[in-house]
Amino acid sequence: MNTNEILAALCLPKNKYTQTHCSRLIEVYKFLKGIKADIISSEVSGVEKFLFAHVTEKKYSNVTRQMENNVIHEGSEMKANKITVKTSYGCYFFAVPVGNAFYFAVCELLGIEYQKAASEEKQAIKVIEIESSEIFATIKKAAKFVSKGELRPAIQCVLLNFENSALEVSATNAHYLYMSKLYKANTGNENVKLLLSIESVKKLSGLKDNNQITTIKVYSDSEGSVNGVPVTFETLRYPDYKCVIPEYSESMTFDRVKLIATVKQVQTMANKSCKQVKFHLNGNIALSSQDVCFSFGSDATIPYISKTFPDMDTAFNAKFLNDVLGIFKSKELKMYSNGIGSKCSIFSDGNEKVLLMPLSLDND
Repeated sequence: MNTNEILAALCLPKNKYTQTHCSRLIEVYKFLKGIKADIISSEVSGVEKFLFAHVTEKKYSNVTRQMENNVIHEGSEMKANKITVKTSYGCYFFAVPVGNAFYFAVCELLGIEYQKAASEEKQAIKVIEIESSEIFATIKKAAKFVSKGELRPAIQCVLLNFENSALEVSATNAHYLYMSKLYKANTGNENVKLLLSIESVKKLSGLKDNNQITTIKVYSDSEGSVNGVPVTFETLRYPDYKCVIPEYSESMTFDRVKLIATVKQVQTMANKSCKQVKFHLNGNIALSSQDVCFSFGSDATIPYISKTFPDMDTAFNAKFLNDVLGIFKSKELKMYSNGIGSKCSIFSDGNEKVLLMPLSLDND
């Protein structure tokens, strides 16, 4: 079985991370296949994956046959959906989905009473269904906006905010705030906030959406699953971001791709610490940057399509601005403002929104 076949069988995305571990996955596959465990069958659904968690042995290809000879003698055990296989060469840990054909086959192989093990599956105290097949993709997009600093752990997370039978996925690093489009959700007429831990965000961001309905099961304040994938929730207090979002009625429409290219052109001469790019919005979009320490600068001008708010001057961190513009796909975007350059702007394609804080115009 080659790399592509392994990834397809396990429903894993093809990327640098998964390909790096494919050699290990192939060896584990051969090992279990060799002792009559049919680990990859048509009965295993897309979200029920055989996950290779950790192997202590380095020479995988050399130990496969020896593992087959020693595994039964050294012993094995299962607790809930976690299998530990002990050999004379180290311990092998496998996480398996509970209650499907693969689970029962592994239990029989290892001589475990699977009825008892299967009964250990957790009972959900809350089940939420979201009418969307793009939740993993949305969480991946939101992950780009979380804080990288450890001093504010709450904003290292992604918020699943359920209000009025709709889900909004949000993330912020205090410089910008991402808000997804609204997804219809069945929460039993209850408002719910679930704060995905950074580890869970990374896990879900690497998965593909395969189901038309996304199901979230909550087992406790800190544990749950999304389409069968185990996740953890943080019990930290997330900022009340709704109260900082201004209600703007006026906007500027512009060509997204042209603005990205122009910002990249101008930012090469910006101060390296704040990456400030100034905007003069008066008949067109005039951009400028300057590094007073080295006495150089740059400027460029592009037209906007339309503008209804008053002319103004404002400034943004060039990297943050292009991070914001880069998550959208549409050719044209709107920038919402009231014409006061010291106040935040909101960028939107009509569905998703990102609030971006400006820089001080005196910060050169």
